[in-house]
Amino acid sequence: MFISRTLRKCREPNADVAPVWLRTILASIMGFSLLACVGPSTLQAETMPIKQRTSLRLDHAFVREPPLGAKVAGAYLRIVNEGVSADRLIGLSTPVADQAEIHSMKIENGIMTMRALPEGLLLPPGEVVELKPGGIHIMLGGLHAPLRQGESFTATLRFEKAGDVEVVFPVESLATGKAAGSPAHDQGHRHGQD
Repeated sequence: MFISRTLRKCREPNADVAPVWLRTILASIMGFSLLACVGPSTLQAETMPIKQRTSLRLDHAFVREPPLGAKVAGAYLRIVNEGVSADRLIGLSTPVADQAEIHSMKIENGIMTMRALPEGLLLPPGEVVELKPGGIHIMLGGLHAPLRQGESFTATLRFEKAGDVEVVFPVESLATGKAAGSPAHDQGHRHGQD
């Protein structure tokens, strides 16, 4: 009742602008109304950026901070297929790079080889698939800007059955424990580029 009387007074021709306390309350109400319209799925992207409407659980996503001037970076995550049927990671995209591909890496006779997996990555039911340094990983090529520790970016992973899932990749230092692994990634390898 008090608020409605105050609002009526604000509409009078000689009235000053609404008091600060009233503007604060109205702004809060508008903010909560907007929050209700946005809904939990959008909020979930910030608080739980990796789990969306699927039997897949994606976690431990990160990208190593590449050396200054590097145009490539490796990104990693763990995918758990909690469903009863297989799925397949068939592609991905991100606004931070021209190319984003699923790659395998192996070392034979002291020689590191890397290749794209154009058929995608099979995710058997009930299994954990780790994209990690020294093995299968996401290769980002043609970085648009340096990726620096403490920043993050979003990538859209495309699954055969689960569809598109957005994942937030925080950028971590090369020295971070969970990023320890492949010397090739530590040294910023180039994938056939000079």
